[in-house]
Amino acid sequence: MTMNIALLAAVISPPSCPAPVGEPIAITSTPLPVEKLGGSQSKTTADQTVGQLDYNWGVMLRSDDTRFVDLRYHRGAVFSDSSGCWFTWNIPNTFNFTGPANGRIGKAAFYDWVVEHQAAYWPQIPGYRFIIASEVHTGGYAWLGVWNAEGSAERSQIIVYDGQRHTVLATLPLRVGGMMVLPHLHTASQSIILIGEGKHKHAIPWIDLTWSGR
Repeated sequence: MTMNIALLAAVISPPSCPAPVGEPIAITSTPLPVEKLGGSQSKTTADQTVGQLDYNWGVMLRSDDTRFVDLRYHRGAVFSDSSGCWFTWNIPNTFNFTGPANGRIGKAAFYDWVVEHQAAYWPQIPGYRFIIASEVHTGGYAWLGVWNAEGSAERSQIIVYDGQRHTVLATLPLRVGGMMVLPHLHTASQSIILIGEGKHKHAIPWIDLTWSGR
């Protein structure tokens, strides 16, 4: 059943980060094999899939910095809900990189005049809590969203939906903090970039998936 609610719009005003832009943040990275997400690689090609999604790459980020927690996406940038800090990092080879990620405090991408466009409605998924959704208008669906398992279970679902139906594209063994969805040029495919919730001294998944719209 789909719950209809009024279209939401809110001016975002995050807390102020207690650090200057450019300050180094120690972040390390290790590759995240598709098998760790419950996915698999084709026996005849290099294609990797997780549920109905193509798996492009994934890494696990780790930092002991107490500000690198409660992570979200906004306008393509990653920030912390609790500390108000924005983060940037540079991984030379995302597909197979282990080591320092050259982390820094980033420049805020929030503006007082920005009004965020929120999901107008979403289905109720038993055992899961709605996190975020983006409009997609492809594959016959209007929205693509993420739900985290109720409680603290390390599990989430990526779901496409409209007013009458929904389809689970993948179930992942992790909790999602933020999502960014970008259309591929000249195709109906959607690029889905996910960042984990971010818990202090826990590895944080950062992954790139593709939904072909089928």
